[in-house]
Amino acid sequence: MVPDTAAKVRHILLQAKDVKDASEMTALNSKGDSLVRLLKNGADFTKLASTFSDDPGSKTNGGVYDFFPKGRMVKEFNDFSFNKRIGTIGSVETSYGVHVIEVLDRRKKVEEVEVAMISRSLDASDKTKRDSYANANEFAIESSDKESLIASAKESGYTSNDIKDVVRSATSLSGLRNATELVNWAYSAEVGEISQPILMDDNYVVAVLTLSKEAGIPEFEDVEDEMTSGATKEAKGKYYASLMNGSNLEDVAAKVKSTVKTAQKVSLNKAMITGSGAAAEPEVAGLAFSIPAGEMSNAIIGNHGVWVIAPESITEAVEKTDFLTEQSALATKARSGLSLAITNAIRDESNVTDNRN
Repeated sequence: MVPDTAAKVRHILLQAKDVKDASEMTALNSKGDSLVRLLKNGADFTKLASTFSDDPGSKTNGGVYDFFPKGRMVKEFNDFSFNKRIGTIGSVETSYGVHVIEVLDRRKKVEEVEVAMISRSLDASDKTKRDSYANANEFAIESSDKESLIASAKESGYTSNDIKDVVRSATSLSGLRNATELVNWAYSAEVGEISQPILMDDNYVVAVLTLSKEAGIPEFEDVEDEMTSGATKEAKGKYYASLMNGSNLEDVAAKVKSTVKTAQKVSLNKAMITGSGAAAEPEVAGLAFSIPAGEMSNAIIGNHGVWVIAPESITEAVEKTDFLTEQSALATKARSGLSLAITNAIRDESNVTDNRN
């Protein structure tokens, strides 16, 4: 239980236009006295508040002000609420006019709950770390190739993940934030080699290098899937482009069983076509600005679909003269990447062989 001096009352406000007008205040006090007599004789407070009160914040709930702290209301209203006995009905003058008040209840204490949060960081002990490394090392030794590594991982309840196209400057990889040591190992390992346990993000990682791409023209088997996907995409684009012709957009949409959609605020800056669900389409956005408003384009084979567009209106951009924001952003980007660029350059040109085991 904590101290909480508060009062609950209900009131009817007879608002004055000018509290300094003696005749107006006399009339309001007379009206207030009449209401007090009616209430003491059993009249319904809620009905009278709804009919006579000028306080919009309380007249709809019978004039009730639920428990409010001492000192919140104007002095005359506050004194009546906290000094009169519970059940007292009377009237007071305030800077708002005349209040007819009934004291409903008061309290001195209220029950509150205090909650304390106690937290403690849990770190692995040295023994746990040694045991974890020993288990990971044994797991790595028992695996001879990718297939046995994945099979052992599955049997032991560990997760495995393929990470492709790892670049030399990468500091993080899919699901791994601090991957610099793993990247360094990958660029010094032979294809098929399995790493010793590498500690990353409080986990030991055992990796196998499955492919290493040399600079120059790639082997066909390395790009076969990509080439097949690209050729299929190109063929589909040409096929749909051959179908998409007509006198208006509705005719074109009907031929490919689609619908006409409206894209607003297309800009050359981002080249996004709103409402299409596709990523950037720079060719479509560019043609949107080169085709006169009201005319329809031929089929456009874009990055993610085939388009026929008809610009409705073009808003000319306001010429920009202040480039301080762009300059600041470029300077910040250059500063943040400088340290990493220097580190990578030194490492790449140092010709140092890592012989650590």
